[in-house]
Amino acid sequence: MKSLSNIVSFFGSKKTQPEIPTHGSAADGPETTSLVSPEGGWEPAGFDSNGNYVVLSRKTGRLVTLRPENLNEKKLRAVLGSQFCDDRCSELDPDTKMAVFSADALTRSIRNECDALGEFDFKKVRGPGLYRDGDELVVHDGTSVRTASGEAVNVYPSPSVGAYEVGPRLGFGSDTACATAEDVKSLVETVESFGLARRFDVVALLGWWATAFFGAVVPHRPILALTAERGSGKTTLVDLFATLLGPQAFRREGVPTVAQVLYELEHKSAALLTDEFEARGQKKKPVEDLLEMFRGAFSNGEGGRQTRVYGGKTRYYNAPSGVLLAGISLPAFDPATESRTVRVQLETLPATCRDDNPLLCSHQRHLVEDLGRRLRRLLVQRWPVMRDALAALRPLLAERGHEPRAADKLAPLLAGYVALTEGALPSREALEALVESCGLNDVQRERAPRDCEECLRVLLSRKVRIFRNRNGRLSSSPERVVEVVRSIANLGGDAEEREALSQQLQEFGLRILMDKAKSAWQLAVCASQNHDGVRRMMQGTGWANGGWKDVLMRLSGAEYTSMRVAKVCERVVVVDLAPELFAASDEDDCGVTAPRKKSDADAAQATEAKGQWVE
Repeated sequence: MKSLSNIVSFFGSKKTQPEIPTHGSAADGPETTSLVSPEGGWEPAGFDSNGNYVVLSRKTGRLVTLRPENLNEKKLRAVLGSQFCDDRCSELDPDTKMAVFSADALTRSIRNECDALGEFDFKKVRGPGLYRDGDELVVHDGTSVRTASGEAVNVYPSPSVGAYEVGPRLGFGSDTACATAEDVKSLVETVESFGLARRFDVVALLGWWATAFFGAVVPHRPILALTAERGSGKTTLVDLFATLLGPQAFRREGVPTVAQVLYELEHKSAALLTDEFEARGQKKKPVEDLLEMFRGAFSNGEGGRQTRVYGGKTRYYNAPSGVLLAGISLPAFDPATESRTVRVQLETLPATCRDDNPLLCSHQRHLVEDLGRRLRRLLVQRWPVMRDALAALRPLLAERGHEPRAADKLAPLLAGYVALTEGALPSREALEALVESCGLNDVQRERAPRDCEECLRVLLSRKVRIFRNRNGRLSSSPERVVEVVRSIANLGGDAEEREALSQQLQEFGLRILMDKAKSAWQLAVCASQNHDGVRRMMQGTGWANGGWKDVLMRLSGAEYTSMRVAKVCERVVVVDLAPELFAASDEDDCGVTAPRKKSDADAAQATEAKGQWVE
């Protein structure tokens, strides 16, 4: 039992050896790796943005935020543990001669030490998973933290590292036996038994599984899109990978919501495997929100947690350590997501039966779980192989002409395959042979469409209702803007008809004009995001809320100026039109006759239909 003077001395003094947990169990020492102590206790972490104190509870292994009103006996006993409070924070009552809890010295120590550490960064909370400190791999198995070589790690909060927190166990530990060469061979042969047409597909699948295990320690984690025919074993393969990853993965059917994914990743790092991720029957917005989240998980950045605000409260979560989307008809990905995605195609399997493979039998799931534990333990041991292979393969792919983004998404898959199948880093010649066997030497350079070109294409491909003089009568029909532009350019000296078509286009915020200096046709587009005509033209596109001005200004020769459009002075972006747009076609001239003088009825009809929208 300690006196009050001893308590003040114990909590008020600075730590001379930071690795020794002076606030926890007296039996703890520098070699301690556990976040939980039977006695309880606490470690200072800092304070939050509101000035509340943040401590790591040695009773629960979790961070706790203590408001000033929480610094009372009931709260402190619940958070820090009654045994700790009785053994470390009690004093002798001079009247009753009994030990009683004294919160004064404890609360003073909490205030002073938390204030000294400064504001705590909740992005640096480390739940169960793998982390990288320099070149060293750190494994947080759920309750304790060690390096890949088994050395003790200081588990107490610090401004540089952050704080480790207790969470779901990883399912393996330092005492788990490593998988053998035969175990690895059986997994490789099992994956090869699926209907994979390319060598790269086998490497990509196995490499993705290894990358998903390493998670945040890998700088880039590509999305794996698995498309398949019916009966190809797609679901069987997803189940196999999910079981091998164990607690380090969570599986979903269909399109999960962002909230469901965040809930799973709030206190742990894990890979998401989704089956039946189909385009049919799905609303576009939930899919877009989910893909946006996955894009953020591609690059690790500083390795910290990510944030989202729900109901005015900031929620912290870990980025997925890997994403696998499997389906028969996957939704179309936007260009940004597609550039972070590797696609694998499963073909229909032959009639041969694979039921004799124990890794694919549902009633032998325990064998797969055991194999997964041993394989993950093996990958921890082979972290240096993964790290060095990644450093060697990234420049190797760049030398072969792969663009930076392509090299970023391919290198982790190849390195993961190497770490899974090799006990040491292969020679450069062996790595080059692997790249060649995957068909990655021949780079098919595809020119990625630019946003500015896509925006102009959308404008020119939109259909509007246009009135023309056909066979002596004024009639209307839906026409694409590009067809109207061609008609204007090909009408030659027919100024009246050209002006009539131009006036109709101007109702949609578009004006066609000839630049005599360049001898080229140009298109002026109203720049205001509030212009009703252009805004309707952009419905259902990425520019529905505006922004087309900035995008179109990226086109070569684009100019921002003012001119009259539909008799109103407007700010416009003027862009050059390619000469090939004006090649005459049979469709352009079909049914168009010489113009006639419009009657009053025709003029009234045209005025009433002015600016009609088709699609």
